[in-house]
Amino acid sequence: MLLVLLVLSCSKIQNEGSEQEIQSITGSAVESQESCRLSDESDCRPIEIRRGEPENEEVEETDAVQETATAASAINLTVNETAENITVQSLLSTALICEAGWKCIKGSHIAYQEANCSWHSIEKCIYGCNENSTENKCRQAPICKINSLKCEDDNLMICGEEGYKWVLNKSCDRECEDSACTEDAAAANASNNTAQNDFIADNCMDVLKYNLTGINPSDEYFTLKNSCPYSIDMTNWTAKDNASNPHVYTFPSFNFAGNGEVTIITGSGTNTQTTLYWGSGSAVWNNNGDTLYLVTSNGTSVLTEIFVP
Repeated sequence: MLLVLLVLSCSKIQNEGSEQEIQSITGSAVESQESCRLSDESDCRPIEIRRGEPENEEVEETDAVQETATAASAINLTVNETAENITVQSLLSTALICEAGWKCIKGSHIAYQEANCSWHSIEKCIYGCNENSTENKCRQAPICKINSLKCEDDNLMICGEEGYKWVLNKSCDRECEDSACTEDAAAANASNNTAQNDFIADNCMDVLKYNLTGINPSDEYFTLKNSCPYSIDMTNWTAKDNASNPHVYTFPSFNFAGNGEVTIITGSGTNTQTTLYWGSGSAVWNNNGDTLYLVTSNGTSVLTEIFVP
C-alpha cells in the first residue's frame, strides 16, 4: 500500500480596507499573518514575522531567501520495505518550479513530479530503477552479466550498474574484436609466448629413453619429455647426431603438450601427437655411442644428450 503525504505551506496577509495591519513594537515592525493549508482556510492560525532594523534588512532578507529556497527544494523520502508504503514530504514555495515528468527515487521507486514540484503515482520497482536514466522507468530485468565485456565499434564496453546498463570500459587504440581491444590481445599473446619461451631456464626438456641398435631404422628412436606444465612450439626445431657430416631431422609443425612425451623414430611412418618419424632410410645413431643435439628454430641450443650403448 502506497501512502502519499503532501505538506504545503502558505501565508495570507490580513488587510483592513486598503491598509495592512502593522504593529509597532520597540522600533521593530511586526506583520501579523495567518498560516493555513490551501485545502482548508478555516484551519489558519496567526503567526508573527518580525523584521529587524532597516540597516540589516538586506542581509536578513538574503538569508531568508536562501533558507526558503533550501526548504522549498528539500524532499524527505522515507521508504518502509516491510509495510510497503512510501511517504513524500515537500516544502514548497509558490515561486518554485520543477521539471515535470517521471523520476527515479532512491533507486527503488518511480513517481511523477508536477511542475509545481508536487508528487503522485508513486510505484515501487521490483528490479529497481536507474536514477541517472533519462527514461526514469522501472527496470524490467538485468540485461547483461555483471563485469562481462563486449565490443561496440572501437569501444570496449563493460556490464555495470548491477547488470542493467552497458558502460564504456575503454576506447581501443586499434580495433575491438572478440570482447577485447586488439592491442591488449597482442600484448597478452606476447606475454604468454615470453612465458612459454622460458622452457630453457625451466629445464623443461629431457630425454627419457633411446635405442641405438636395431635391424632396421624403425628400431632406432629417442623419447623426449616436456616436464613443464605449459606447451612448447617445436616447429622447425632440429635434432642431429655427432657425425662429421651430421644427420639432421627437422620437426614439422608440432606443439609439444605440457607434461607430455613424444618419440622420434628414425624410420618412416605417420606422425601423431606422441610419435614423429625421421623418415631416414638408414640408421642414424652409432651403435657404440652417439650424441643428440636439440636446437630451436632460431639456433638456440635446448639440450645435448650423450647416448651410450
